[in-house]
Amino acid sequence: MKVTTCTTRSLMLRSFFLIVIFSIASIFKSLDVPELTSHSLLIPVESSNPISRLKDIKVLLLHVHLEGNLGDELETTPLLKHLHKQGAHVTAALSKWKKGEAQLHPKNSREYELVDVLATGMYRNYQPKHYDAIIVAPGPWSLCDDATIMPYPVDVYFGGSVHGFERCLEEHRLNERMASTLFVIREPLSYRLIQKNLPAAQVFMSGDLTNSYRPSQAAIAFWNEKYQKRFNNKTLVFSRANNFGKGVQIVESQIVLKFPNGTETLLPLEDVVFASSSFIEDADHFKSLKQNTSNLVMCHTTEQMFSLVGMARQVYTDRYHPGVLAHRLHVPLLVLEYKKNQIKLDGLQEISRLKTHAEIVDLNAQAFSKLDEIIRAKNQSKEATHH
Repeated sequence: MKVTTCTTRSLMLRSFFLIVIFSIASIFKSLDVPELTSHSLLIPVESSNPISRLKDIKVLLLHVHLEGNLGDELETTPLLKHLHKQGAHVTAALSKWKKGEAQLHPKNSREYELVDVLATGMYRNYQPKHYDAIIVAPGPWSLCDDATIMPYPVDVYFGGSVHGFERCLEEHRLNERMASTLFVIREPLSYRLIQKNLPAAQVFMSGDLTNSYRPSQAAIAFWNEKYQKRFNNKTLVFSRANNFGKGVQIVESQIVLKFPNGTETLLPLEDVVFASSSFIEDADHFKSLKQNTSNLVMCHTTEQMFSLVGMARQVYTDRYHPGVLAHRLHVPLLVLEYKKNQIKLDGLQEISRLKTHAEIVDLNAQAFSKLDEIIRAKNQSKEATHH
């Protein structure tokens, strides 16, 4: 009898707990509590997959500009972030544009953490055998100069423009030297130049990486509030010091703007806001402009540029990246004459007519995929050779 009583009590308790469990489940179901899927977890589980795609692969990145120019920051940061996210070990060889401490400006500190080594040595002294892939960072590239200072093949020129290399095609045998190189080009004029003069090279048309840059929305909102009353719906002119008096002039109470086809337009000086994206080059220039106007903005952060360009009525520029931002933010754009870098400016004007910002972002994503494929292939080839 005792055994029977214990068994009966056990069954009763088990039934009671089952009823409680089902009741609790019914209550949660009625409350429509979401399941803890991978999308609702605080730490997204899918983030671990892409990180290993280039894990520990050694990349030498040449011509990295960290001197403080905002255009360089806009185009370089997306590449550095991509390589960092994929797990690559990146040696960033700093550009030789500036010397000494000026090569590394404090305002670029957001980019420092994205690389493993900041190198300042002579480019010819790097040993290709120590790296799985060699990449040239975005910018205007001089292939003739590179052939002189880099006595080794480059795997990828990523996200830039070319100029003036036709003069040394034969001297440096560029077509042979670039036979296995991928050029990811940001504008159509440079794309056609590569196709015509370097038929052995691979070439892919993307867009400027500024289109893939992610600014701080909070900082943009801050500057919007600061600039709204004074600069909203103004005509914006990005004027560089070494083009003033040529592509941009001030004549009495008017500003004269010269276009690449030789035509000019005149605007009342009081309706124009002068801006610069490079305080390291234009600071003295803007001090002298104070004699003519108080409508001056020297941008020190990319978010300032996003804010200022975004609220403009129209943008005229002899600098490249303010024009890229104007196109991205759907602001009417006209590039000015600047003979030193006219190819990339004219190419910018052309691509702004051919492609939308969304289309360029998609092309940039494809370019990153091609970059990953080449880096992995180089790494596998190197490992096969060692084994």
